[in-house]
Amino acid sequence: MGYANDSTVVEVATYDPEKFATVSLNVQASGKNRYILLLTDNSGKTLQELKDVGTGKYRFNYVTPGDIRLRIIEDKNGDGKWNAGDVIAGLQPERAEAYFNERGEDLFTTKMNWDFEINIDMNKVFVPLTMENLVKMLDDKEESRLQKLYEEWQKKQQSGKGKE
Repeated sequence: MGYANDSTVVEVATYDPEKFATVSLNVQASGKNRYILLLTDNSGKTLQELKDVGTGKYRFNYVTPGDIRLRIIEDKNGDGKWNAGDVIAGLQPERAEAYFNERGEDLFTTKMNWDFEINIDMNKVFVPLTMENLVKMLDDKEESRLQKLYEEWQKKQQSGKGKE
């Protein structure tokens, strides 16, 4: 036909996996309960989100190195978003909780090219809200806070002895 095609050059930028972390989650849930997992930075800004989570293994890929937190929403109606409830219909809001590990820590640090693993038992995260459970949770957080302060104080004492 007398027409010629010209070549086209396209540059594609990709992420270098070695410059990011991977967060692996081992989730234990009871029954058919579904959850939404939110990976947030230190300020609470959502970095990544996983919906329709039940018992199983999940991953957050390409996590920027730094401090992260994990928030969990109990998705009672399975619509993939947090619902604030309805006063007229008498519906409570869906529960949203921060994940704390066995030592009471909720802030985790990731580094480049690291695989970070978290085991989550949803039965421990979403214990029924009773006055006893609430008091125990607050006591545990205070004990963890005091333990951290004590460890920092000990480090200061140790560093002070080395200078003498």
